[in-house]
Amino acid sequence: MNIIFKNFINLNNEEKINILDIRNTDKIRINMKSNHIISTNIHINWIEKLKEDKNNIYYAIIYKDKICGAIYINDINLEDKTSSWGLYFKQDINPILSSLCTYIIIDKILNEMNIQRLTLEVEKTNIQAYKFDLSFGFEIYDTINNYFLMDITKQKWEKNKNIAYIKLLEKKVNKIQYKFV
Repeated sequence: MNIIFKNFINLNNEEKINILDIRNTDKIRINMKSNHIISTNIHINWIEKLKEDKNNIYYAIIYKDKICGAIYINDINLEDKTSSWGLYFKQDINPILSSLCTYIIIDKILNEMNIQRLTLEVEKTNIQAYKFDLSFGFEIYDTINNYFLMDITKQKWEKNKNIAYIKLLEKKVNKIQYKFV
C-alpha cells in the first residue's frame, strides 16, 4: 500500500479540480461549516492564498494514483502548541484506508509538529464521524450550536497507543509506504 499526502499548493490543475469535486459532493458539504457549492475560481484562488498561509496546511490523499480525500491542519499555533484538524473522504473509501490516514496525520501533528493539544469540530448529527473520532481517543470538551468540540492531547495520544485498535493501526502503518509532498 502506498499513500501520498500531497499539499494542496503542489497540486496540478486536474488534481485541484478532483479535490473540489469531492468537497462539493452532497455527503461532504452537508457536514461542513461552509456547506455551499464552491466554484472552481474561488477554489483555485483559495489554494493560491494557501502558499502564503503558515497556519493552515491541506493535503490531498492519493491512493492508487487517485485522490480519495483530504486531511487538513488548521489554526496551527506553534507558540501555544495547539492546532485543529479535519478530513473528508470519497463516499466509497475503504474504512481501513481512512483509519490509516487518520492515524498517520494525528501522529504527525502531535509528534513531528510537536503540537500538545489537537482539536476538532464535528456536527452532532454526524454520528459516524463522532464515533470515528472517539475511536482515536478524542473527547468532547464543549459544544457550540450544532457541533461537538473535541480534543486530544499529545500525552493522551501516546497513552492511547496501548489500545488494541490503535496498536493494530500502528502495526499496519509500519508496514505501508507513505509520504508527504
